[in-house]
This record gives sequence, structure tokens and C-alpha cells, in this order.
Amino acid sequence: MRVIDQKIVLEGKSFSFAVYKVQTTTGKIIERLVVKHPGCVVIIPYMDGYLYLVRQYRAATGETLIELPAGTIEQGEKPLECAKRELKEETGLEALNIRELFTAYLAPGYSSEVAHFFLATKFRSTGGKPEEDEEIEIVRMSVEEAYLKVLNGSFKDAKTMLGILWLKDRLSNRRLT
Repeated sequence: MRVIDQKIVLEGKSFSFAVYKVQTTTGKIIERLVVKHPGCVVIIPYMDGYLYLVRQYRAATGETLIELPAGTIEQGEKPLECAKRELKEETGLEALNIRELFTAYLAPGYSSEVAHFFLATKFRSTGGKPEEDEEIEIVRMSVEEAYLKVLNGSFKDAKTMLGILWLKDRLSNRRLT
């Protein structure tokens, strides 16, 4: 299969919607509606046995969720720059030791969004500056409590669950560094 044509049908602030014409291996042409997204970062702020998460209302779900800090990569911005910016904006923590771990598609059935996961293991408090449309509360939680919340279904955000499971695995197998 291959994309043979694409047309933007709606342009948004952070992403757009496109109709892709895809040719199957048998030659049939099908259409797919795709969310074209510049990508995002997800930060796992971990220090001294604790995670620093954010609690915020998500209009798309109609719920307040507890999540790892995350955000959309701005045009021309590198993922590492975005991770440092988002961590500071959302939590008030300045990353002193941060590294990229892996990437993952969040919804490959309809979106091009790729998430760049980062681990921040040393940081200092500088005071957060959420964007004007964000009302964020910082949640400090032990890794064990967060892990149990993943297992019992308390977390609903997939990127948060993935980040916590990654961290728990590395800590359990003493492979964090």
C-alpha cells in the first residue's frame, strides 16, 4: 500500500486534517481521513522514588485526568527543546538531566502523531507558567503507587500508562541508567 495523493481539508493551530488517497497492493484506491500532527513530547519526571504528574481537565474526554507532562512540538522546535519547555511550563521544574528514551505512535490508525518520550531525573523548581487555557495541578506520586494505578485502571491516558510501565520495568530490573 502507498499514499498516492493527499489534500488538506481543515487547517488547525496545532494540526490539520487531510484526506489521503491510498493505493492497495491490488490497485484499488481507498480514502483515509488522517490527522496530520507535528508530534509531541512526553516527559517522565522521576527523582528520589517519585514521579511528578499533572492533573488537568481534558475537553475531548470531558474528564480531569492525571498525566505525565506532555505537549505538542512547535514548528522548528526540536523534541528535546520542547520537552524542557513543557516540563517547565506545566510543572515549574527545570530539567537538569534529561534524555530521550523512545518514540511511539499514539493513534496510528488515523493520526501521524509520534510521541517522543523523555526521562528527567534531576530538576529544580522554578515555578510553572501554564498556557492561558491550562489549569494544572502538580501531583507527586511514588512510582509504586503510580504503577498500581496503571494496573487497577485508575489512569486513562495511554501515554502516561506507557511511561509509567517503562519506568517501573527499568527500576525493577535496575536498568535506569
